[in-house]
Amino acid sequence: MYYKLFIVLFSMVLIVSIIPLNADAQEWVYFTQSITPGKPSAEVLKSDDFETIIKFTIPGIEVKDIIEGTETFQSLRFPDYYTTLEVGKPQLPVISELVGIPPSSNFKVSVIDSTVITLEEKYNVYPFQKPVPDMRKIFYLRFALVD
Repeated sequence: MYYKLFIVLFSMVLIVSIIPLNADAQEWVYFTQSITPGKPSAEVLKSDDFETIIKFTIPGIEVKDIIEGTETFQSLRFPDYYTTLEVGKPQLPVISELVGIPPSSNFKVSVIDSTVITLEEKYNVYPFQKPVPDMRKIFYLRFALVD
């Protein structure tokens, strides 16, 4: 009796613990021949008084399904990077790197070389949503004055 009850409870716990893992499953879509998923990289190829050349490498992208009502969207992200922030517009991944430029310099940005990759799968890109404030942070950020 106890043995059968234990098996039923163990099976229920196992099933319940597996369901959330599948709900947050994400897929890695490779852009390069990289063996493992990774975040984009920025490498300074040349830097002198006249120019700085930076090579960006994007090994792939994280794709996660998000279901809203009856429609399925895909969230696209580069690991450790942010996305565009226009509410209601497609939430697209962005690479942002800080480059130091002397204040008195005249500069221009140009793309020397690029590779275009066409993905076979069509994506319904998830729109950026208005951020919801973290109530715990609001609670701790309130002004307090003790007499």
